[in-house]
Amino acid sequence: MKLPMTAIALGLAAMGMTTPAAAVTTAVAQDEEQKAPELSKKGQEALAALQAAIQEERWADVPALVATAESDTETNDGKIILQKLRLNAAINMEDYEAAIDPIDKLAAMGAMEPQFNQVYVEVGKRRLFDENYDGAADVLQKALNTDPNNAEALIALAEVRTEQGQVDEGIKLLTDAIAQAEAAGGAEESWYKRAVKLAYDNENPAVFGLTRNWVTNYPSASNWRDTLRIYMGFNDADPAKVLDIMRLQFAAGALESEGDYLLYAEELLRAGFPGEAMAVINAGKQANAFDMNKRIVTEIISMAENQAKGDRESLDADFQGALSGSEPKKTITLADAYYGYGEYQKAAELYRAALGKSGVQANLANLRLGMTLARSGDYAAAKEVLSQVSGAQADAAAYWLAWVETQM
Repeated sequence: MKLPMTAIALGLAAMGMTTPAAAVTTAVAQDEEQKAPELSKKGQEALAALQAAIQEERWADVPALVATAESDTETNDGKIILQKLRLNAAINMEDYEAAIDPIDKLAAMGAMEPQFNQVYVEVGKRRLFDENYDGAADVLQKALNTDPNNAEALIALAEVRTEQGQVDEGIKLLTDAIAQAEAAGGAEESWYKRAVKLAYDNENPAVFGLTRNWVTNYPSASNWRDTLRIYMGFNDADPAKVLDIMRLQFAAGALESEGDYLLYAEELLRAGFPGEAMAVINAGKQANAFDMNKRIVTEIISMAENQAKGDRESLDADFQGALSGSEPKKTITLADAYYGYGEYQKAAELYRAALGKSGVQANLANLRLGMTLARSGDYAAAKEVLSQVSGAQADAAAYWLAWVETQM
């Protein structure tokens, strides 16, 4: 199927070239801003003959007629019309490679038009498919020289650079394309997935920002699971960070397998939070995640049940002392315990108290306070607190912020 001539017709309109061949010599008088092109008599005749052949789809005649027009066309207007006609013929014959030369010539004459740029992109994608990476890079860069914000060209060039071994450049181009698309209304999820995979496979730190943007725009449980597992994979040496991210995984409904629930419960037991471990185990039971015939499952559940006995009752005895005491670490630990039992009001009161004590780890306290407010449903307050977190807790706070954004 031949492509429509609309784009080229629009380009020819100002030159009076949208009428039949015999009308080439007639000035367009319908629009006062349009003026008749300056053409010699021989040039008019040669261009009219070429235009007629294109309209009648006499493709075998086109090469000779182009050669004649190149010889007989002397004015700048005529040369521009000739290149637009060549482009017209190439597109209608679906010979996109042949369209590059007339576009290059039009650009050199200052007659480049936005609709022509898409031909560069189309040829670039075809060359990429054919593994002609240098050729693809050449035309895609031309497209970006004309339109630096062309997300489609950025995506294609990113794949080219990746195939050329310039992976970091490919990731940057993908990130730029996503940003352009987001500004214009939204990027395709496949773009996020490709960028995340490249960044993760190559241990590029851009993976963190990319995954956060991905789940902010496509916040499914499976996407949250993948995103947070990626983050934990980079931070498996820091149990405290991993635990706060597991808490987010739980909040986002992103625990999926038996292994997810068991790993989280084990980390909580190791950190001394049996009540929170029981909450995770009960959620796993409700989700039918456990094979109760497995020894490891029954052992972890039994351990949690034993450690949880009397744990909740012991918390209240320490509450007032933690509020008024001078040791912020103890106050935060007790707040963490209340958080695990879902008692967010008491947890928030303790975190705020800790922030007023000398020597407090303010970023840690604000992270946990923001998490608590988010879990309580006070998303506006959570966003405000989490936005203040910096330092070692900044990444975890950023992921929690991304989740809060999806809840508001």
